Amino acid sequence: MKTMFMLVINMGQNQNNIIAFIERYKIYILLLLPILLMAMLIPFISLQPGTTTNTTIPTVSVNTIPSTVQTKPAITSIPVIDGHDHEPIDASERNKIQNEEILQNGIIKYTMQSHNAQRPNIRLVSNENVLFKRVVISPDFPLVANGFNKLYGNPERIIQGSLFYGDAAQTQIYGQIGVANIVNPQTNLVLEQHIFLPMDADEYIKNYGDDISR
Repeated sequence: MKTMFMLVINMGQNQNNIIAFIERYKIYILLLLPILLMAMLIPFISLQPGTTTNTTIPTVSVNTIPSTVQTKPAITSIPVIDGHDHEPIDASERNKIQNEEILQNGIIKYTMQSHNAQRPNIRLVSNENVLFKRVVISPDFPLVANGFNKLYGNPERIIQGSLFYGDAAQTQIYGQIGVANIVNPQTNLVLEQHIFLPMDADEYIKNYGDDISR
C-alpha cells in the first residue's frame, strides 16, 4: 500500500515536471511542431495517385544502321555447294546411281537417273567433297529463271545456244554464287542447273561448259 502511494506521488511529480517543461519551452515547441507534422505527412503525399516524381532514366546509346544501306540476300538462300556441308551422295539418292567412274585426276563422276532418260544428272566428288552437280529440272517442280535476277542481279554472262537443248537455249552464269542455269528464254524456265564451287565465268566455261555451243 505504501509502495502504491509512493508511485502515485512520483507520477504526480513527473506530470508537474512535464507541464513545467512545456511552459518553459512552449515557443520552441510551437515552432518545431509544423516541421514534425510535415515530416510525418511527406511519405503519404508521395504515395498519392497522380503525383509524379522527377526521376532521371539513364539513356543508352544505340548505333543504328542507316536506312540507306542495302544488304544483299545471303548466298545460302539457294543450294550452293561449299564443298563441306553436303554429303556426296545422299542415302535416298543411291538407288539412282547409274554409273560410277574414276577420272584421271582422282575425281569420282556419278551418273544418276533424272526425269529425262537422255540427260542424266551428274555429280563430281573429290575427297568426299562435292565439286559439281548437274541437275535436270523436272517440269513437275519448275524453277523460274528471273528469280535469280531478283536476288542477285543480272548474270555475269549469258551465252546463247546449247548442244543438248538447242540454239534458242541460254546459259546464264552466276559465277560468284556458283550457279549456272540453262534457260528457255521463251518460257523463262530453267531446264538444267549447274551448281559448283564459286568461280568466275571463264573458269566455269573451261571446267563445266561442255554443253555450250561454240
